[in-house]
Amino acid sequence: METYQQLEREFAEFNGLEPENMVACSSGAAALHLACECLNLTGNVVVPEYTMVACARAVSMTGARPVFIDCGDDLNLDPELLWEHIDSLPVIMGVMAVHIYGRPCNMERINRICRHEFSIPSVIEDLAEAHGIKPHINTDAACWSFYKNKIIAGEEGGAVYFKDKWHAERARKMRCLGFMNPTDYGFKHYLHEPRGFNYRMSNAHAELILKSLHYYHLNLQRRREVEHHYNDLIHPGYRQPTRRAPWVYDIKLDGTAQSNVDKVAKALNDQGMPVRTGFKPMSMQSEYRGHYRHLRAYEASQRIVYLPLDPLLTREQVVGYVGALHEVLGV
Repeated sequence: METYQQLEREFAEFNGLEPENMVACSSGAAALHLACECLNLTGNVVVPEYTMVACARAVSMTGARPVFIDCGDDLNLDPELLWEHIDSLPVIMGVMAVHIYGRPCNMERINRICRHEFSIPSVIEDLAEAHGIKPHINTDAACWSFYKNKIIAGEEGGAVYFKDKWHAERARKMRCLGFMNPTDYGFKHYLHEPRGFNYRMSNAHAELILKSLHYYHLNLQRRREVEHHYNDLIHPGYRQPTRRAPWVYDIKLDGTAQSNVDKVAKALNDQGMPVRTGFKPMSMQSEYRGHYRHLRAYEASQRIVYLPLDPLLTREQVVGYVGALHEVLGV
């Protein structure tokens, strides 16, 4: 058994899923693209406004059109806005839900809307930032990233799980340039069907990810301890709701002049503190330019900063980080 195949089996078991339906690939972006391709998404697909641009691009790369829905207070796709707007949108063939910063979307409500109220064919979950949260039983494709900053990580890598075994078999061909299975001819044959991509995961990356998977519970315990240190020290006005999968520690600034997210992030990075700003709305991106200033996603993009939640951080380091943050903010 190849190491990447061992990862497929163990990661599926970790999530309580069928191993034969888990497909390892080269990145989280590749996983999203394979999901969209193998589910044959066409027409219009709902994508959250507040997310990583790879989500929208995966839809665009299939030839489908991403349609954006705003976030709720938890930064996730707002199911009530989905329900409110979906009837007035062009025919929707799929919905992508992304669990932002380790907080789960309301998948029960999203699935009820998609399956029972509007008969939308496909639901995709992006769990790149939410390792340990299990996909909904009715999700057609669930995607993960194993990039080096994720909870379960290698240097790079991804995985996609399909509810339907046929889609998983198709994804295995597509990740390997569409090579026909050797069993079809008795050897590797240079007929390529379906059209595929070089999305293979190397055994070297799979080995790193497996090691990280084996330390998941210790990793999670340490992350929760670091999160607790932040909660003890951060000014209460900046705290965000608890994360079920503590990937990063996001805070919401107060919107005053001194809390400009870009200036805050730069000032802290200049002090050696690896801080990032939150996502920018998809409608701000040049390839999807639209109206965005009225969106909650835009308001969040002006106020969200996230701090490192590395399991190796000590309380003393967190004290230093929070002290630097409060100094920059004048708290």
